[in-house]
Amino acid sequence: QEGHISEYNRANNSKRFGSLLNKPIQLRLFQDIQDHRYNQLFFMPVFEYNLYDGFTTGIKLYNKTLLPKDIHYKISPQYGFNSKSLIGSGSIQHTNQIEKGKLRSIRYGLSGNYYSYDTGLFYKRFTPYMTFSFRDEDIRNNEKQFINLRNVNVSRDANPNNPDQDPNYSVFNANYVYSNPNLINYYRGSVDYQISNTFSKISLTFDYRKLFENNRQINFRLFAGAFLFNDTKKTDDFFSFALDRPTDYLFDYDYYGRSEAAGLFSQQLIVADGGFKSKLETDFANSWMTSINASTNIWRWILVYGDAGLVHNTNRGTRAVYD
Repeated sequence: QEGHISEYNRANNSKRFGSLLNKPIQLRLFQDIQDHRYNQLFFMPVFEYNLYDGFTTGIKLYNKTLLPKDIHYKISPQYGFNSKSLIGSGSIQHTNQIEKGKLRSIRYGLSGNYYSYDTGLFYKRFTPYMTFSFRDEDIRNNEKQFINLRNVNVSRDANPNNPDQDPNYSVFNANYVYSNPNLINYYRGSVDYQISNTFSKISLTFDYRKLFENNRQINFRLFAGAFLFNDTKKTDDFFSFALDRPTDYLFDYDYYGRSEAAGLFSQQLIVADGGFKSKLETDFANSWMTSINASTNIWRWILVYGDAGLVHNTNRGTRAVYD
C-alpha cells in the first residue's frame, strides 16, 4: 500500500557543495516571514540614549522571523556620541519546543552587553541562562509558569571616586514566575533567589490588577525580601534591597542615568524591590524589607497611589515607612 507523508520542514531541501553555507545570504529590512531559499539576515536602525554614552546610533542584525525558529541570534553594535566609543549588545539562544505535556519549551543561551555606567566608565555583562516554560495544554488558558536560571557576570571599570567598591562580581540567580495575565483580573507572582560570594538573598513579589467596565483599574503589589547572609560592607548599599530606586547591580533595567545621586536623572521611576515612589531617608535595607503598593487611575494615565512598608537594617533596627 502506498503511503503519503506530508512535508513539514522545507528548510532542508537543498545542498550546496564547495560552500560553507547551504543557501545564499539575503539581507532584509525589518522582520519578515521565513524564506526557505535563503539564509535570511534582518536588520533595522537603532537609536537610543543614556546620560553617559549620549545619543547612540547603530544597527541591529538578527534572524528572528514571524514564525518561531530553534536558533535566534542578535547583535547590535552602536556608537555613543558622548563616550565616543563603540558599544552594544548581542545574544544567541536555542529553543527546544516540546509538543506534549505542560513543559512547553526549554530555552538556553548567552547574552552580553557593553555600555557606560558612569562618565568615562564602562561595564561588561556576560550572562549564560536557561528558561523552562510551562503552560496548560488548553491554549485558551493564559496561565503560564517559568523557571529562569542564569549566572550574571559583571566587569566594571574601577571608579576613582569610590576606591572601596568591588568592580567585578558574579551572581547566580534562580527565579520562578507564575503568570495569569487576563484582561479583567491580572495575576503575577515571582520568587527570586540570588547568591554571590558576599551575599545571598531571597524575595517574593506578587502583582494583582482589577479592571472595571468604566476603564477604572485598581493595582496591588506586595514585596518581601530578606538576606540569608550578607558579608558586604554595611556602609555600602549596592547589593541591598532598595525602597524606591534599585541600584540595578544586575544591569536589568533601562536607566538613563544609573549612577546619578541628584538632579533630574536621579528621579527616574522603576517599580522594583520596595516599589516606593517618594525618596525617603531610609531608602535601603541590608537585612530585610517588606512593602505593599496600591494605586488607581483618576483619569487616563493619572494615578493616585499609596505605599507602606517595614525596613530593617543591621545595627539600626526596624523602621515603618509610607508615602
